[in-house]
Amino acid sequence: MTDTQPRRQLRSARHRRRVIVRALMASTGLVLVGVVVVVAAFAWSTIRSAETAMDDLGELPDYAGRPAAPADGSVNLLLLGSDSRRPLDVDELTDAGPQRADTIMVAHVAADRRSVDLMSIPRDTWVDVPGHGPAKVNAALAWGGAALEARTIEGLTGARVDHVAVVDFSGVQSIVATLGAVRVENEVAFTRNGRVFAEGPLTLDGPSALDYVRERHAFADGDFQRMRNQQALVAGIADRLLSTQSLTDPARVAAVVQEAAGHVGVDDSWTTGDMIGLAVSLRHLRPADVTSFTMPVTGTATSPDGQSIVTVDEASLAEVRRAFADDDLTAISRQGR
Repeated sequence: MTDTQPRRQLRSARHRRRVIVRALMASTGLVLVGVVVVVAAFAWSTIRSAETAMDDLGELPDYAGRPAAPADGSVNLLLLGSDSRRPLDVDELTDAGPQRADTIMVAHVAADRRSVDLMSIPRDTWVDVPGHGPAKVNAALAWGGAALEARTIEGLTGARVDHVAVVDFSGVQSIVATLGAVRVENEVAFTRNGRVFAEGPLTLDGPSALDYVRERHAFADGDFQRMRNQQALVAGIADRLLSTQSLTDPARVAAVVQEAAGHVGVDDSWTTGDMIGLAVSLRHLRPADVTSFTMPVTGTATSPDGQSIVTVDEASLAEVRRAFADDDLTAISRQGR
């Protein structure tokens, strides 16, 4: 054997390794491309399926004097819970109908996506409903659908509503069931439908979560405690999403959106793709970054026509309006209003 033979054998071995490595790289590349294609197809299928399942609440039309869209990139979402005990009727929610908003929340998503603040509005709050005059705030949904409810809330807060979502009661159960279970900190013990909700930390599944946010007759202050319970459930859902890092998993976000879709109606400019994008943009949130408060009120009263109503604290509401404009609602949330 000459001294050149080992060198030839070495070069041949190196060549074979390069061929093998290239083949592996090529096959790995094909696998990755295949995975991307499958994931993209799944995401597209999920989005299309969810969009088909969601009710279309129509557009939020512009009008003279409507608040301008935030220039800083913050987002205001009007979240409504329908008091109907049956599935959403899109005709009733886009025009006049018997349904009223049982739950009213404005979610303010900060421009830097580092905080979300939820303001609950008592459903009996006495406000001016455009075209109808003084009335309870939840009557706007019955008189003019989601568009009139949004316009009424814009007049109350001075902030533009970017999107509206209406959820029926079954949607709450469905969302919690998709997440598995959520933990809440319950302020006041009560019983509903044979379920005992003790004071302190509770773990709720879908059915018990539904009872938790429905009850109001068991409380001395009725709707006010129910709003606090609703805020506690929202905090529990947020904690579940954030602590399990669900927002870093687009497929998990898509699954939640798809599961909730059959119980939700949204305005026609808010696509499920936008929803998933917004959710993923909040992936750096921590549970403590989601705060809530109730719109400032002075208490209860009787309207000129004899209805039991909730009256607005106008001086404090002016502070809330400034906070919306300055993208600084967290400062008010932490005051524990």
